[in-house]
Amino acid sequence: MSETLNGTGIVDWFDHRKGFGIIKDVDTNNEVFVHHSVICGSNRKRALLLQNQKVLMKYSYSKNKYRADEVIIINDNNDDNNEDNDNNNNEDEEKGYLRCVCLSDTHSL
Repeated sequence: MSETLNGTGIVDWFDHRKGFGIIKDVDTNNEVFVHHSVICGSNRKRALLLQNQKVLMKYSYSKNKYRADEVIIINDNNDDNNEDNDNNNNEDEEKGYLRCVCLSDTHSL
């Protein structure tokens, strides 16, 4: 049975045509394989990740490699309009949850 890990990562590379890439966990330096289908909010045929983009992820070790189970893109936008949402997210973070509201669903890490 594989252990599920949570971490913050930086996109090392992502092939938009093929829909997969590698994210490096900033704490463990693990290289984590990511497929476009596990990116939160990916309601398009191919979700996009950019090199050096910061993400939150849940991943596990399977078939001799780390594989992402869920990826949330961190929004570094500091809009004043999002102040109420930031307060709600801080409450969730204190409980150990990180929430992503997608167009199609709600995911938690």
